[in-house]
Amino acid sequence: LQDDVDHHVKDHLKQFQDRGVTHASVVVLENSTCAVLAMVGSGDYWDTQGGAVNGALALRQPGSTLKPFTYALAFEQGASPGTIVADTPVHYTGAQGGLYSPRNYEDRFAGPVMMGDALGMSLNVPAIRVARMVGIPNLLSTLNQAGFRSLQREASHYGLGLTLGNGEVTLLELAQSYAMFARGGLSCVAHHHPNHHPGHAEPTTRVFSPAVVELTDRILKDERLRIEAFGPNNALILNRPVAVKTGTSSDWRDNWAIGYTDTYTIAVWMGDTKGRPMQSLSGVSGAGPLFRRVLDSLPPETPVWNKSEPNQPTVKAQVVTAPLCALSGKHPGPSCGHVRHTPMRPESIRSLETCDWHTTVRVDTRNELLAGPTCDEKHVREKVVTSLPPAYTQWQAATRHAAPPTEYSPHCPKSTGSMSRPSVTFPRNDERFALDPGLSAESQRIQLSADVTSSVKEVTWFVDGQEVGKARWPYALTWQLSPGPHTVEVAVSGKRSKGVSFLVL
Repeated sequence: LQDDVDHHVKDHLKQFQDRGVTHASVVVLENSTCAVLAMVGSGDYWDTQGGAVNGALALRQPGSTLKPFTYALAFEQGASPGTIVADTPVHYTGAQGGLYSPRNYEDRFAGPVMMGDALGMSLNVPAIRVARMVGIPNLLSTLNQAGFRSLQREASHYGLGLTLGNGEVTLLELAQSYAMFARGGLSCVAHHHPNHHPGHAEPTTRVFSPAVVELTDRILKDERLRIEAFGPNNALILNRPVAVKTGTSSDWRDNWAIGYTDTYTIAVWMGDTKGRPMQSLSGVSGAGPLFRRVLDSLPPETPVWNKSEPNQPTVKAQVVTAPLCALSGKHPGPSCGHVRHTPMRPESIRSLETCDWHTTVRVDTRNELLAGPTCDEKHVREKVVTSLPPAYTQWQAATRHAAPPTEYSPHCPKSTGSMSRPSVTFPRNDERFALDPGLSAESQRIQLSADVTSSVKEVTWFVDGQEVGKARWPYALTWQLSPGPHTVEVAVSGKRSKGVSFLVL
């Protein structure tokens, strides 16, 4: 096997000599014993351009390969593959200060997305949101337990970027940690070093429960999600149950493909030993084909142990498949058009509400506006509309998704009723904006945004108590920055939000 893997590495590298790739490394583990079956450190030990560097033990940024651990921790805390997470623009304060605005690989946003889909398609923004939800200290502790002993800095050093691979780990650590998923949640690294000798049993640490591992495993094996992320002709369409995750570090310096079967775990790295960037080579196009070649050369599968906990129901009994609304992740309602069958734990299903994002409304056929209670029925028809929570209003407008009707027909207006108080979502309290003296004043603007929970025709914006404009759905207004402290408010039908204070320098 060592000779086969060595041959695959040398042959594969010939295809990428003009893309900035100098070497590749591969580790193959046996899951039942954690034994290293094969390890190739470089394409050629005698190559003067870093050939003597063992890439399997070198510290590198792992890119997206750490995301499965983030989501598994969220599942352990009560979330599920059907839990909705927002893939919308967001801004955070970075670990080293400054504004951090994560972006997805293709620089697009998917809006509301199920956690299982977000992991399977390797979306960056949802991963950041989930990392914030589980807590970076908790995530770092979990990664250490799984086998990433190289992540020795404080959680504050890594910040939210930890889930995107801003720390440095080794290929061997990645192999050991992914083998943990193949072992039902039992770590390969109870002691500091892996067991290189098959048959020699050592104490192990449970990192995740069997049910959580099963949920994560199904996502990583879902070829539908791989096709959606990478297209139908990518090298990781394997037509058999193999869990795979790819990763690409910043500036194209490293790419990875890590995965496992019941019996084996394979970890592949490609890049330059001196850290020089490659020419736009991603994990799926660089390391992915080498992963497949190594996978095809492995001996037949021989799983030899039961992954379930003693005296507990089998893993299959702890995970069931539930029909969910594909957009809201809730129980489908009568107006939901698309249903997704999603693996979940029974307790997660019991806590779900019925979808209220898809609703049936009455519209006036004369103008397609909302029909009030006094409308003549001969002018009324029912229409299914999608009313997303206020957090998705800006995304819904920017992506040109059909807006729900917000105005009532003048032929039959809405009866008077209660209306909830709006709130300002941008800017945020105590934010600071710096004017650029090199730009014109007219070009330096921000977009005022609000949460408006009722269907209304328009809102009114106030800055420092003075009206600055009105805005229809999605209720945003562009405002030119001016120096000094300011307070912004938004009003709907006489109900005004709390003021948000900010400073323009």
